[in-house]
Amino acid sequence: MIRLTECELPISNSPAVEHLNALTTRAFQAAGKSFSPDGRHIGIVPMLGRLLREAGCQHIQQMAHALDVSAGPENEEAHQGFAQDYLLSFQLGRAFLLQYSGASEEEYDRLYQQVPVELLSDDFCAIEFFLLVWAKSRSRSSQGVTPWERRADWRASEEQNSYGKKPHIMIAEPREALRKGLCAIFAQGSGGAQVTEVATSEELKEQLEHQAFDLVVVHQVLVTDLTILPRGNFIILATEPDVDMLFAARLHGARAYLLDTVSAALLRQTLQLARGTFLTDPAVSAWIAEYLAHHLLLSISDEVLTAREQDIFHLLWSGLSNREMARQLGLSEATIKTHVKHIYTKLRLNRRQVKILALVSKGGWQA
Repeated sequence: MIRLTECELPISNSPAVEHLNALTTRAFQAAGKSFSPDGRHIGIVPMLGRLLREAGCQHIQQMAHALDVSAGPENEEAHQGFAQDYLLSFQLGRAFLLQYSGASEEEYDRLYQQVPVELLSDDFCAIEFFLLVWAKSRSRSSQGVTPWERRADWRASEEQNSYGKKPHIMIAEPREALRKGLCAIFAQGSGGAQVTEVATSEELKEQLEHQAFDLVVVHQVLVTDLTILPRGNFIILATEPDVDMLFAARLHGARAYLLDTVSAALLRQTLQLARGTFLTDPAVSAWIAEYLAHHLLLSISDEVLTAREQDIFHLLWSGLSNREMARQLGLSEATIKTHVKHIYTKLRLNRRQVKILALVSKGGWQA
């Protein structure tokens, strides 16, 4: 049994979200990654049944679902999850949208400021539609092989031949203990991969000039020029995430951006990733969410709030009550309440919306 679930972009009452959705579908169509003839949709949903039929599946069935992700106290969990995913996708997709949608940096930056404001407003409404399609895969031995399966077999055979039956992997890590451990992970878990190890940026560059590698695993401290890495065939490891390196690696076609404490299983998984996939481990994903929540809202607050209001807003963000903020700043609770009211008015937010952003960034804050 095969099950596929896909959705189109959400329908909302937010001008900024709808504008961003239009840029996204246009970019996918321009990049050749859409089934839509005119770029108004992604177009994957109506294609699911056909794709399964072309794969030789039988007894295809489907069921549609709708998910309300609107703002509201009775729908906080769904709205919070949607807001987190949407803001994260917004930032990670910047380079792709600028390259293919035709939008200018000025247009994108205006959306960058407006999307979180509208997304977290009390009157935000949106619906996501999902289509679940399932089918029974037929037996290859009894029914023969479809053209789709022959193409898949040919591709797998080509990849195996290009590897010489064993992938050639380079580990670039300055610390010997970690480098040896990484070498062992790939050598033992990749069918006896051929592994080359280097410890410096110079050695990394020299090896890339003289040999071709199926995968390069490199710590970001050794990266002085991303363009020398084989596009689509490298992984960046980090001790502490760096936003510029993360986005640059994604733009240059990295397979993954992972902490150097990542599990062996996740590392081995990078050998099986489909082309164009970008993998992060849970720790990096949590860090990205925290960075975006702070960056999106705090960058706005710094532009429109007074110095005192900025101090109070940062304390409010950290989860302090009015009484705790008054005690810490040496002000009366009534003065704090006045400042908080002004902050919410200027940012067009309320305490519930700030709580959602704090939850997105910290994984939990009890008001």
